[in-house]
Amino acid sequence: MKNLISELHERSLWQVLGMYLGASWMMLQVVDVIGNNFGLPDWVAPAALMLLLAGLPIVLVTAFVQKGLRSRLAASTGAGRLFTWKKALMGGAGAFVLLAMVAGAWLAMRAAGIGPVGTLVASGQLEERALVVLADFEADDPDLASAATEALRVDLSQSGIIRLADPALIEEALERMGRDPSEPLTTELASELAVREGAGAVVSGAVNRAGSGYVFTAQVASAGDGAVLTSQRESAASDADIIMAIDRLSKKLRERMGDSYRSIRSDPPLERVTTSNLEALMLYSRAADDDVDEITLLEQAVALDTSFAMAWRFLGIQYLNRRTNRARMIDAFTRAFEHRDRLTETERRKAASMYYTVVDFEPRLAAAEYEALLEADPEDRGTIINLGVLASIVGDHERSAEYSLRAVDMDPEGDTPAHWNAITGLVNAGRVEEAEAMVDSAEKVWGSKSPRARIMVLAAQGRLDEGEANFRARLEPGMRPEGRAWLALRLAQFAATRGRLAEAEEETRIRTAFLTQSDISTEYYQTVVQAAWTDLVVRRRPELAVARLTDALERYPLTELEARDRPYLELAEVFARAGSADMARNLVEDMRTHFDASDLKRLKSQLLIVEGEIALAEGRPEAAIERFNLAFQDSCHICPLPGLALAYEALGERDSTIAAFTRYVETPYADRFLVYSYPLGQALAPAHERLGELHDEAGNLNAAAQHYARFVELWAGADEELQPRVRAAQARVDSIVSARG
Repeated sequence: MKNLISELHERSLWQVLGMYLGASWMMLQVVDVIGNNFGLPDWVAPAALMLLLAGLPIVLVTAFVQKGLRSRLAASTGAGRLFTWKKALMGGAGAFVLLAMVAGAWLAMRAAGIGPVGTLVASGQLEERALVVLADFEADDPDLASAATEALRVDLSQSGIIRLADPALIEEALERMGRDPSEPLTTELASELAVREGAGAVVSGAVNRAGSGYVFTAQVASAGDGAVLTSQRESAASDADIIMAIDRLSKKLRERMGDSYRSIRSDPPLERVTTSNLEALMLYSRAADDDVDEITLLEQAVALDTSFAMAWRFLGIQYLNRRTNRARMIDAFTRAFEHRDRLTETERRKAASMYYTVVDFEPRLAAAEYEALLEADPEDRGTIINLGVLASIVGDHERSAEYSLRAVDMDPEGDTPAHWNAITGLVNAGRVEEAEAMVDSAEKVWGSKSPRARIMVLAAQGRLDEGEANFRARLEPGMRPEGRAWLALRLAQFAATRGRLAEAEEETRIRTAFLTQSDISTEYYQTVVQAAWTDLVVRRRPELAVARLTDALERYPLTELEARDRPYLELAEVFARAGSADMARNLVEDMRTHFDASDLKRLKSQLLIVEGEIALAEGRPEAAIERFNLAFQDSCHICPLPGLALAYEALGERDSTIAAFTRYVETPYADRFLVYSYPLGQALAPAHERLGELHDEAGNLNAAAQHYARFVELWAGADEELQPRVRAAQARVDSIVSARG
């Protein structure tokens, strides 16, 4: 202190001013660092600045008075005794100590929930991590109200002190309440929903005109009794100020509820999180809330703001759900990933997970993003459901089932994908009885029968008659064309599986007639490929399969589709199995020129199967076996088996052939009769037929009789062109039974 005072006595007025300004700048930096690291309230930094400004004239007067040249003036006025460096320094230090004490007391009262500065969580009015429901804002302009609601939802979702109910949870809850999920979530409706869901509070708000500007008000009310816990107000001078006004409003709400100042400051401003374009935000909000064409609205939104990451992500999800325009879907998810710095932490991880799942196909990286989300919020059912899906993608069906069951247990009455994923995972894990029980409980939740869910279980149990009946029950006079076309593809596969070829052909005709009247799409090829597999594995007429596909390609060239929408591998697999290795190889080579590395990663297992089929068609069974074995890496744990069995048979390895066919017919697989598993169901009867013959050749007569009998059962009602094979199998069963007495 003495050395500092001595140094100051020797400095000129301007030197002291420079020293003071430099020290003040350093002090403000220290206050800023401490404020950010320890979560000091926002008023501390301005208060420190005011103290430094107040101290400036005192320092200048002291420097003037204490300068030796003016000591006589100081002595004559008595200022020398009043304005001393010791008093100035002690006074400044004392002021900052007092500021620190006031800030500390403020934080202590806030943490303890005392007085007007106490937070709702600290005062016990709101539980930490309580579920909070956000009601729709009220305003004369519905679009503005919707945009304000969405903007506030984004910012509140960054809170670490509450759990904001996401749109999926709200939609499920409204359905359980018997309400239309598309209706506005008024404050009254949100309060009822909050009580039913066990939420702690409801946030509601309003937007009112004030001249050329707007006034935004918001309040947090207890879900139980509706008591207002806090109210906040912000204003916007014009349309351009709306988003920043909502940003300030949300920060006030978060501060009052109990978020630390540090966490509030660390979040990016709302304009960066969503979009600075109000019109784009309005379009996004309408797409999220209204029963409209979401894709059109979202395309308009991203045209207005090409860096609107949330809109890109939402657009990608729409394309994904509709299973259409894969190229545009990939572009949307890629744009969301590229602009993910404009998202909240939660949305950023979700965007990354979708990118890794759909675009770059790195399911383990996607799972890591979801694991981080789950660590931040262990109660997030959506994250748990997605982890189950990712486990299925990499072939870990047991883990997939466990994640899905966990999601179901969290909300047994929730109408979500959790039930469906649990049924799929349980079937694939071989836990078929549990899957059947899950279908029973899920149908009660869904409020209707689910043929697709039921068939997964019935097929795994070998009860195909009942499975087909579930689909046939949906046939109604006067069905809408698109519904009848959807059903036709399923019925065609069942008919082909049971050997009713004329019926399968008629169902195929119904579907293709509908599809050819609309825009060409992968659905047309999907139908043709399924019919070609019938020619191959049921009729055993490869030339018919080749002719069918060749005709389709001439009628509707692949070039009319976006490259990523072209079913290269599906077509190549049929051509290769039919013996047209050159055609199959050409398709694969053309695919490689149009697909990037991430596309090829996504299709790795399917590509390996096609390469195996090509090798087999070229007379290289050893190479085929290598490719088929490498293909056992994803969700379909039976897809490589038919080709593997044929490759072993080509080598004359009967035991290995039997083992592969046996695994194929006995291993439960939920998707055996779904539309993207073209040959799996139809090959079931021929596989039993071939197993009967192989066991017969090996002298395993009991096993032979069992497989022959199963083949006869499956094709008991087959068309006459197939009946010679059925009669031959039945005769062999009778012969074996007769010989054994």
